[in-house]
Amino acid sequence: MRFAKLVPTLVLVGFTVMACGSSPAPAASKGKIAVLLPDSQSSSRWENDDRKFFVAAFAAAGLSTSDYSIVNAGGSASTQQT
Repeated sequence: MRFAKLVPTLVLVGFTVMACGSSPAPAASKGKIAVLLPDSQSSSRWENDDRKFFVAAFAAAGLSTSDYSIVNAGGSASTQQT
């Protein structure tokens, strides 16, 4: 009698374990990073300092130049809003 109760329990546990481990993890998606510098007139640091720091940080993270874009808005408010 005890064996008759044990078998269905073990079968149920087995199915539960199989169901938990059967789905592969979703692949990580890879997007492009965009950096918009505000202008070069108000401060030269945007182009002279900040751009090279972004490039160095992206390189340290293992990104290539095709993985990111660094653009200067040239002081244009409409460019900065898009």
